[in-house]
Formats: sequence, structure tokens, C-alpha cells
Amino acid sequence: MNPSDSVRRPKFLTYRIDEIPRKYATPDQLLQCFHSDDKTYVHVKSFVPSISDIEGGEHTATIQYQNEGRPRLDVAAEDIELDPDFQGFTPLNAPDENVAADIIAVTGLGGHAFGSWVNSRGHMWLRDYLPKDLMNRARILIYGYHSVLQKSHNRSSLRDYSDSFMQDLMGIRSQHGIKDRPIIFIGHSLGGLIVKKALSDLGPDVLSRMPIRSILFFGAPHTGLNIRALQAVVAGHANETLVRDLGENSSVLEDLAQSFEKIAKFIKIYSFVETHDTPVVEQINDELRRRSVREVMVSKNSARVGCPTETVRWVSSDHSEMVKLRKGQGGHYLFIVNILKEALQSAPEKWEGSMLRDTPLFDLPTEHNHWLQDHSLPTTPQRGYGRSATFQLVQSSPNSNTYGTTLEKEPPSVVQENEDSRSTQIESVGMHPASLQDDDTYW
Repeated sequence: MNPSDSVRRPKFLTYRIDEIPRKYATPDQLLQCFHSDDKTYVHVKSFVPSISDIEGGEHTATIQYQNEGRPRLDVAAEDIELDPDFQGFTPLNAPDENVAADIIAVTGLGGHAFGSWVNSRGHMWLRDYLPKDLMNRARILIYGYHSVLQKSHNRSSLRDYSDSFMQDLMGIRSQHGIKDRPIIFIGHSLGGLIVKKALSDLGPDVLSRMPIRSILFFGAPHTGLNIRALQAVVAGHANETLVRDLGENSSVLEDLAQSFEKIAKFIKIYSFVETHDTPVVEQINDELRRRSVREVMVSKNSARVGCPTETVRWVSSDHSEMVKLRKGQGGHYLFIVNILKEALQSAPEKWEGSMLRDTPLFDLPTEHNHWLQDHSLPTTPQRGYGRSATFQLVQSSPNSNTYGTTLEKEPPSVVQENEDSRSTQIESVGMHPASLQDDDTYW
């Protein structure tokens, strides 16, 4: 073992501050809300207009506290709330006036809306890299939902999660000048299925008015997830049914695949397939830890949609690490940037939806409109760390008829440890934030 493998990294936690009042109009003014002994350790990483503020003037911030514990607020800052959970939508940047698209990233099962995308250096690529590399032409948002694995009291199903996601999405896009803006979805694991289910359940009229440019699926278990280790964790708890529905040979996922097939041919899809086994989750003394035993979480077949518009790429990483991107590591981040740049440069008229409106394939059953019956449903509350992957870029097969753009052959097995498989900052898993070693973290 490399001696540095056992060294813990600093325990720096990230919080969201939403609906910041107008009187705190700048990051410096926000810092004045913190206790004098703590403000030195508070770093404002993003300070952008709030998506829930109709009149304008309020902001949403992400801050990093570079010290132990939780930062204290000044007694006068009673209208400021520190949120470690990041439920619902969180905007990460303030794009230029001419916004080309919304990029929306949805985390996976037991994941954290922010932490699941953070690499070992503490950088969150969707916030720290992507806005600048896309010349600030896209609004970037992350979406979080409660999917804690341990001792869960949440009985939400895949349909429940997708309904809430779409209701929240419609809510933030209802403002003037936003509802027709193109969308690019990024979904990791269960997050990909939530996006897939939400789009499949849309009626033809609604879907035709949602200009979906592309979807990036990272380890989305289209035909099932390896749930053997998870079943022991959720046995007897409220989320047991959800985990079972995500397993291999699931009728829920089979039905979803059939529904999504009707719309997938109109959307450019990128599917990223993990090539490393993932440490198995085990519950020890009421804590979840990763064991040294590794298994395939999402098989290479399960990670593929299987439609003509799909491009499949291998990722030299495990299921959790594949979305913790770093710059300059094997070209994987640049590949993602190029995908997104291409989507942003697509001709707008291609996405106006007229083709979809006139297409009989969208004569979906009326039950798919179930969530549209009541627009008054409340949205998810807007109250609110890391490692990376290497892509295996290989020649695409020009003769493939099954998966659109697929690989000529599978990549060779990769047995070496990633540089980022050392002790890291937490990827919060639906729990309160804390800093753990690699073998403590999961999903």
C-alpha cells in the first residue's frame, strides 16, 4: 500500500444557502453573516440568482467551510439557513444573457446532489470547471432527492421520484423566456432512470414542447442493478420495494424500457459504461462501509439503452467514481465538454418539437399524463463533496445496427488502482455530511 493512501484529506464540507435576501447582494456581504471567528474559513464558491425568486434580487450560494464542525452564523443573520442536503434544484452558475440550454444533473441511489460529482481534490466539475469551459452559455443545475439507504422511512417508488422531478422541473421553467429553452440531462445510476421515467410519462403535447437536446446516462441500470449487497441493508425497511424494483429482471424496468423506446429515437443519447468492479456495501455497527470485495454493479448490457441514436463509451472506473471528473485525466472531461458543446451548437429549429407533435409514436395512453392532472402540487423544498474517472476512448463500430455508435470491441481489463482511490472527502449519501475514508463511502 502506498503510505499516502492512509492519509485523510481535509474535512471541508459544502453547504447551500438558498433564497438569500436582497440586502446581501454580494458574496462579501454574505460573509458578514458568519461569526467573526468562523468567517475566515468560509469560502463562497458560487453566488447566483435564485431560481425560485420571481421578482429577482435573491441569490443562491454554495459555500465551503474549511474547518472542523459547522460554521456559526451571526445572531443578526436569522434569515440565513445553512443547508447540507441540497434537496430539489440548485443553480451552480449565472450564465450570460443568451443562454443556449439548461444542463440538469440528477444523482443516483443514496447519492448527494452535490457531493456525488466532487473529485478527490474537492472540485465539483459541474460548478468549478464546466461553466467557464462552455463559455457560460448554459445554466447548470443539480437535482437532489431523499433516497437514504439505511433505516429509511421513505416509501417512494421510481414513479414517485420521477413525478416529483418533473413537477419541480416544470416549476423552474415556467418563467418567461425559459420554458422553451433546450435541455440537456445528465443522469447517474438511479438518476438516469428518474430522467428516463419522467420523459416516458409525458403526454405527446407536453413532450413536444420540451426541446430535449441530449441525455448523458452514467451507469444507468436500464435492465437492472446488482442489488445483492443492498438487499441486506434495506431488508425490512420502507425502501425495500424500491431497491427490489431496481434489480435485474425487474418488470418495472422492462415496462420503462418499452415506454422509453417510443421517444428515444428522437433524442441523442450518450451511455457511459463502467469497466471497474465496485466495492460492495456492508452494514457494520449501523454504518455503511465499502468492503474490499468488489462486484459489477451495472453490467455492460444493462448500461445501454439500445437505440439508433445512442453512443456508447467505456469509463475506466467503478460505478461511484465514474462521475467524479477531473481535468486533464485521460481526456474524459474534455470528451464530456465536447459532447455538451456540440449539443449547445445544434440548430435551434431542430428542437422546436414540430416533428414530435405530428408523430403517431407519441400517441401514448392517457395514464401517462397522471402527474399533469394537478399543477398545484407542491414542489420539492429548495433548502440546502470526492474522486474521478478515466474514459477508455476506442474506435466506434461503423457497422453497428443495435446501439447506434458502439465499440469495436470491449476494452481490456483495467486492474491498476486509480490515483483517486485514496482517502477522500465525503460523497454524502442522503445523510448529514461527514468525512469518511474510501471504504466508508458508497454510491
